[in-house]
Formats: sequence, C-alpha cells, structure tokens
Amino acid sequence: MKRFLILFFCTVLCHLGSPGFATAALIDFSNPLSYSGQPTTGTASASGSTLTLSNNIWTAYAFDSTYTVKADSVLTFTYKSDSIPEIAAIGFDTDRSFDYALDAKNAVKIGGTQGNNWPEFIYSTLYTEGSGFTTYTINLTDFLNIGDAFDYLVFINDDDHVSSAGGDGISTSIFSNVSVSPTPIPGAALLLGTGLLGLIGIKRRLS
Repeated sequence: MKRFLILFFCTVLCHLGSPGFATAALIDFSNPLSYSGQPTTGTASASGSTLTLSNNIWTAYAFDSTYTVKADSVLTFTYKSDSIPEIAAIGFDTDRSFDYALDAKNAVKIGGTQGNNWPEFIYSTLYTEGSGFTTYTINLTDFLNIGDAFDYLVFINDDDHVSSAGGDGISTSIFSNVSVSPTPIPGAALLLGTGLLGLIGIKRRLS
C-alpha cells in the first residue's frame, strides 16, 4: 500500500504541473470587499454563483490565494444587463485601490454608455444592453503578462451620472459563473489531499 501511495502521489504531482490539469475555480461571492476611493452608493447582492450590482458600485472578491497568470490562464463569466451602467467591467487587482493609469490595463470593459473615455481598459464594448445572458471566455494573456500576480477579482458597475431621480444612475449588472483557470496550486493540493485520504480510508475498510 505504501508503494502504491508513493506512486499515486508522484503521478498526481506530474499532472498538477501539466496543462491538462487546468481546472477552473468558481468565484465565491459570499464575502464582498470594499474598494478604496471608488463608489459604494449602489448595492451588491449575491445568490450562489450569481452577483448582482445595482446603480453605482465597485466591489472586490479575494482569491483563496494569490493568483498567478500562466500561459493557459482563462477568465470565463456570464453577463447580463437590461440597464447598462456608464462602465461595466471585470478586472484583477492587488490592493483594492484603483489607479486608472496603472490598473485599468488589468480590467476588461464589458460595455457601457460612457464610451471609451478610459482607453486603458481592455476592450471597449463586448456587450449590448438587453442582449440577455452572454458568456465570455477570455485568455488572460491577451492583456496580462505571464507571471503577473493578483489577490482580488474586481467587479465594476460605475454609474455616477445624475439620474432623473436626482441621485446616481440607475443600472444593473449581473455576473454569474465567474471562474479563472487553471486553479491556484492550493486548490489543486486540496484535491490531491482529499484523494489520498479517500484511498487510505478504502484500504482500512478492506483490511
């Protein structure tokens, strides 16, 4: 049994280092974090794998551990808006403090009514208001460098123009099934550990 476990451990480690082991991790929306210097007058609500941002708000969610961009890193998400904000975007950050000159290049602008006033954002219009749920898969190396490391995924529903009601704009962005792949190593290591414990349990039952 001991030899088998050693062989199994070595085999899985080889797979962990191979591109074929690129599994995706869904983002957990249960713990929203504030974003320094950015609007929080709107609301963020989550239900399972769906995040809804209303009116004027930026929010961030921490990765389980620092995420490092690899050659095969991919961001996948589904987006919907029937009343799109000035800027709808999703991006990566290290400190929850947004500097347009430095950080906009780490974000994907999905769409918005403001036009391309911030050309540093990657892409300008992916989504047209009222198009229903639309899924996007984006290679992170299209706008990030291999080896770039981030601690947070940022969701933006920026809408600070004055509405007819006298306050910030009225808009909604719905993000769902957001994932990045491959998973950070700690997540893969957890899967490995669980598998090893399972094998040990089976061995004990058979003994």
